[in-house]
Amino acid sequence: MILEGIVTTFNDQREVNVAAMGPIIGEGMQTLLLRPYQSTATYQNLKVHPQGVFHIVDNVELLVRAALNLLESAPDVFPAERIAGAVLGGCCRWYEFEVRELDDRQERTEIQVEIVHTGKRHDFLGFNRAKHAVIEYAILASRLFMLTEEEVLPQYQQFQTILEKTGGPQEFRAFELVTRYVIQQWPQFQQTLDSLS
Repeated sequence: MILEGIVTTFNDQREVNVAAMGPIIGEGMQTLLLRPYQSTATYQNLKVHPQGVFHIVDNVELLVRAALNLLESAPDVFPAERIAGAVLGGCCRWYEFEVRELDDRQERTEIQVEIVHTGKRHDFLGFNRAKHAVIEYAILASRLFMLTEEEVLPQYQQFQTILEKTGGPQEFRAFELVTRYVIQQWPQFQQTLDSLS
């Protein structure tokens, strides 16, 4: 099972990197398989400092900002308990981990980690349909380099319909963040959206 969340890691100056990631969950949530690309800060940080924290969050706007590298400032964090790491203050649950195996023979590295400590801030009640739609939209936007506008537009329209039926203010803000990101990458997308109005 893949679980979407946020990973924090330290670089060698102990600066925190915040990245959205969907690791493969091991039996009993005792292990995670992270699969970052070698160009990412997460990969580079785990090579020099093989510890980090995986977070389950219910803030879809934070997930979007982390996924699309739109964080304007580092979110509120506090020190991890069992490792040298940073825990997001607004998370639901966190999982401190240590790297057990790192295979970087391919561009998309496979990093097997073991959970060494867990903590809970508040209950995770799940995502409504609008939050799911925004997360899928953000994942789509992170892959624009290998997609065409003809592939993206029908999904955008589907996500927008779900948002309008089930979304609240946080989901609308997050959806707008993703749309602005898409338009920055593809300026012509604004004309396409205007033609639909």
